[in-house]
Amino acid sequence: SRSGAPVAISSRGVAYLKVTENSSNFLVDRPSAAGADTVKTAAAIMSAGDIVLCGSGKLAVNGKRRYALYSAGRLIVDGPMLSVENSVRDALSSDGGVAVVKGMLKINATKDAIKSKRGNVLFLGGSSQLTSVGQKGDGVQAANIYMYDGYVSVKTQGDASRGFNAKGSVYIIDGSLAVLTEGNVTFSPKKADYSSNSCVKCGKSM
Repeated sequence: SRSGAPVAISSRGVAYLKVTENSSNFLVDRPSAAGADTVKTAAAIMSAGDIVLCGSGKLAVNGKRRYALYSAGRLIVDGPMLSVENSVRDALSSDGGVAVVKGMLKINATKDAIKSKRGNVLFLGGSSQLTSVGQKGDGVQAANIYMYDGYVSVKTQGDASRGFNAKGSVYIIDGSLAVLTEGNVTFSPKKADYSSNSCVKCGKSM
């Protein structure tokens, strides 16, 4: 896109984006677009409502302004092979929560791979490979994290980075989880405290 988001959905309803079988699709937004640095929801795919990614094709997304995908509602991945090669900040950002039902995720993020501060993140199946390279970047950051099935691999390489980071609880019921964190300890003069890497961090129950 030469002017902003290749896919921008203003409806607050549910938007079904079908990735056609045997197809390969590429979406990239423009970093020099008007308001590129000021739009807090800027993304290659952005929606005011829920997004359901379905179908069985391939979708590659680059977020050169802020995010790769942003949803003000929920974001559900149900089938396709979704890859994020680059995002300036978080790769997948959703206010309402994220659910991986089936399909394949391969994400490389500068900050958080999957983020939903006010919503939950659920892994119900499929395969998810999540990589974060930024300082204090997380593989998954959410209110609560639930893993019921599927395969999840997380690698973080930034200082004080975390694999799973939940303000509330983390529930790992079934499936396969592999987490590797690398990085150094950081010190915050404002909080007068240190932060270090952790594979799983939660504020309540695990």
